[in-house]
Amino acid sequence: MLDGDEVARLVRRAQEGDVRAFEALVNAHIPQVRRFAQAFAHDEGDAADLAQDALIKVYRSIGSYRFQSAFSTWLYAIIRNVFLDCARSRAGKERALELPFDIRHIDTARSLESDDVARADVQMEREQERRRVWQALGQVQAEFRATLVLFDIEGLTYEEV
Repeated sequence: MLDGDEVARLVRRAQEGDVRAFEALVNAHIPQVRRFAQAFAHDEGDAADLAQDALIKVYRSIGSYRFQSAFSTWLYAIIRNVFLDCARSRAGKERALELPFDIRHIDTARSLESDDVARADVQMEREQERRRVWQALGQVQAEFRATLVLFDIEGLTYEEV
C-alpha cells in the first residue's frame, strides 16, 4: 500500500495527465475497489462492471480531486455514487436493491490463511463466518452497506468513513 505522500504525488502527476501515475494509483487501490464494489453487486460480473465504471469516472474526474479528504475516501464515494446512479437509472425495472444478494461471488481465497500449517477445520470455520458476514451484509440497505464495508471490512476510521 502506498503512503499518503506517495498517493499525493501520484494524484498530482495523474492530474497533470501522467497515465502511468494514474495506473500506479489505481493498481494500489484495486483490491479495495473490488471488495467495495462487491458489496453493491449481485455477482462477479456486476462487481467487475461497477468497479470498471467507477475507475473510468475516477480517471475522468481526477482533476477535481482537491485533497480535502483521503484519496481512498474520494474513491469509495465515486464507487458508491456510480452504483446509486445505476440503480436510479433502472426506474420502473427490477432494481438492484430488490435483488437477493449473492454471496457466491465473494473471493474465498482472501479469507483463508496462506499458511499451509493452518488446519482445515479452522479454515472451514473462517469461511463459514465470512459467508455469514456477507450474507448479513446483503440484508442491509445499500446506503448503509457502504458504511459497514468501509468501517468493518476495510478498517477505515470513523472520520475516514
